[in-house]
Amino acid sequence: MTSTTTSAMKYSAASATTGIIRTIQMNAVGANAFNVSLGADATGTRIFSQVAVSANVPAVYNGWWVTPTNSADAINILATTTSATPMNGFVSGYSYA
Repeated sequence: MTSTTTSAMKYSAASATTGIIRTIQMNAVGANAFNVSLGADATGTRIFSQVAVSANVPAVYNGWWVTPTNSADAINILATTTSATPMNGFVSGYSYA
């Protein structure tokens, strides 16, 4: 997944499935910041908001976050700092019906 300030990284949940995020890893070539939302991006859906990432230093977060079911916006990740280089993200976990 890659994001710039003009486009979010997005994961759409399959029909009748539940997702569990276990790890989120973010990295950028230049200093940047990001938001992670469960559902459409809004202040009330963010699990991470304006988190700064240093250049070439991966930010790794482990947890147990349940994603929305049957959602076109199950997970949204958006770079929040204008940068010539994109923010790269990796999300891993489980999904089950």
